Amino acid sequence: MKEGKIHLIDLDFEYKMWKNHLEWFLRDLKIIRERNNEIAGGKGKKELNAVEEMILDEWEDQIKK
Repeated sequence: MKEGKIHLIDLDFEYKMWKNHLEWFLRDLKIIRERNNEIAGGKGKKELNAVEEMILDEWEDQIKK
């Protein structure tokens, strides 16, 4: 944005950055779920409880919307 004007190329850049951030967050959620499955299989200490899993589900649903 220069001198109070918004250029299409700026909007395109911001959109691509936002989309990349959302994709990055979804990848992180996938990693967390995979790690939780490993832990639940007896390879670790304590798995996520039901509330924590519900929060992850809610985050994922909101991002996909």
